[in-house]
Amino acid sequence: MIKVTSRFICERIGIVTNKITIMSTYLHGENGITYALFTALDDIDKMNYFLKFITYHPSTSKLKEEYSWPEIHVFPSFGRKNGIGEPDVMILHGTNLFVVEVETASHAKGGLPHNFYDQFQRLIDLGITLERDKSSGRKKMGKNPVAVANTEKYFKGEFRTRKFYQTLMARGIQQYYYILISNDHKDYIEKNVNQIYSKFTFEGNHHFGWIGLNSVKRFTCFDDNTKQMIQETIDYNLK
Repeated sequence: MIKVTSRFICERIGIVTNKITIMSTYLHGENGITYALFTALDDIDKMNYFLKFITYHPSTSKLKEEYSWPEIHVFPSFGRKNGIGEPDVMILHGTNLFVVEVETASHAKGGLPHNFYDQFQRLIDLGITLERDKSSGRKKMGKNPVAVANTEKYFKGEFRTRKFYQTLMARGIQQYYYILISNDHKDYIEKNVNQIYSKFTFEGNHHFGWIGLNSVKRFTCFDDNTKQMIQETIDYNLK
């Protein structure tokens, strides 16, 4: 739940109050958590803060801080049925691409959804396809469908999607990270990260990362209002 104070409104007419009764906005489900978190990671320092708390596997995959402005794409779609997939978030940060999937389920308590593993592998295949096309010197998608790596599928997409794919090919990406955010604690993640990693097919410049929603709730890089909004959104959707 986002609580919007009346302070801003009242200051505009010369009255100052801290009454918190103006409006309540509820962000529902995994999309709500995704929106709350990634619209708040709006500068370089916050993004680097977020990325350093992720548990990477192999551990040598841990990346260095970047100092270029992050570019965040929330809910891009590369085709649900016949395409490459629909990541929750894609982040272009320096020469790194982060593909993020948010789950309210817990691996420790009942496991992740049955379709998670196929869906996550499709996102990895998306990155592998991007790297293949970039390495080949391909500049444009054109009208011909793209053959998806490690599958028998082809991806074409709408004009906007093809244009975004071309942008990714042109960005000089060197490392690809696939990040799972789930309802698991940090100590459990550190002990079981290899178990999740082993279920997928990665290649040389493609890495896995995992972070829990409990860790996200404790982030100190946000102002008090934003931190409260993220915490309440997570708690509301984990009831």
